[in-house]
Amino acid sequence: MISDWISISWKNISRKKTRTILTVLSIAIGVFSVVIISIIGETGKFLINNEMESIGAGCIMVGTNGANAPLYKEQTEIIKNQNGVESVAPIKMSYSQVFMRKMTAKCMLWGVDNNLGNVISENLLYGRNILESDIENKRNICVVDVNTAQAFYKRDNIVGKQIKISGIYGTKILEVVGVVETGGAIFQQFTSGKIPCFVFVPYTSLMGSNSKSNFDRVAVKLNDNISTSQVSERIQSVLSSNIDNKSSYTVEDMSKIQSEMDNIVSIITIIVSMIAGRSLVISGIGVMTVMLSSIKERTKEIGIKKSVGAKQKDILKEFMYEAFTVSFLGSIIGSIVAVLLATVSGVFIGIHAVIPWNMIVVCICLTITIGVVFAVYPSLKASKLQPAQAVREI
Repeated sequence: MISDWISISWKNISRKKTRTILTVLSIAIGVFSVVIISIIGETGKFLINNEMESIGAGCIMVGTNGANAPLYKEQTEIIKNQNGVESVAPIKMSYSQVFMRKMTAKCMLWGVDNNLGNVISENLLYGRNILESDIENKRNICVVDVNTAQAFYKRDNIVGKQIKISGIYGTKILEVVGVVETGGAIFQQFTSGKIPCFVFVPYTSLMGSNSKSNFDRVAVKLNDNISTSQVSERIQSVLSSNIDNKSSYTVEDMSKIQSEMDNIVSIITIIVSMIAGRSLVISGIGVMTVMLSSIKERTKEIGIKKSVGAKQKDILKEFMYEAFTVSFLGSIIGSIVAVLLATVSGVFIGIHAVIPWNMIVVCICLTITIGVVFAVYPSLKASKLQPAQAVREI
């Protein structure tokens, strides 16, 4: 039975404990490398997906390429009335400077309406969001992200404070009415602190007396189970119906960008995993070397077994199961250590580690297969030894 063969193989590999431990350790290191890289890749995809979704990857973005393709309030109403559209959020964006407590920082200024939360994920921590009345009355108020509050006051709640912003829309004094936690943390980190904070204001307060000021983008959230491509084509067609250049309006499917980023991360993960996977082949060579040494040491034992009736296939099985046991132990230990390290590290740095269990199972099976394949030659060599050799050894 299989259990009997594994028991025998365990006894055999236990004879040389130090050599067995080193062999198992080499296999474990190889498996650990592949598994930890896979976990990092899957966790990276998870974080990117969350960040993309939180800043609007689940929607489409309508933009304009020229002055002959306006994005006014009328165009947002046209978009909103299309079948499959759940909500729209006009956006004006600019890089600005924010001044508070005699300190200055660069920020991304968002001119938005009260529907932004329907498109971009945000968690209100303190105060309130922008209201429809703020839009109508062009109030000089703002909602800031928690990074802004921490940067200037070293605390989260700064509702009631005043900040000054300066940029292409002039200089304004704004009252902070809310503090939110938004998506985009990863992208803020990628900018190396160049855009440390987000400031949201009613878009009408940026227009001033010019009510016909153009929007930069219109974020469009679609109903579930709606074909994004069809709605995108319909919106572009309707908006372009009254202008000559049909490509003046752009409609970007943010989910495609998310998919492309997923593919990039997957390709990088596969390439790095393949590089790390070379260690599995090296471990297989180590198994073969150990098996050859073991055969040389146990020539007398093999000969005696064959002289008392052991068949060639019995000797072959014995050594093959030894290779299986060593490879199995190494792959399991390497996988467990990788999962534990990733989980603990995730807890400490506040990131949920995504464990690709299917990939781990494939890695374990591949490692065992490599170990057994590299053990075929030593096992065949052992099984073909003749009993006469044992007599000469005695």
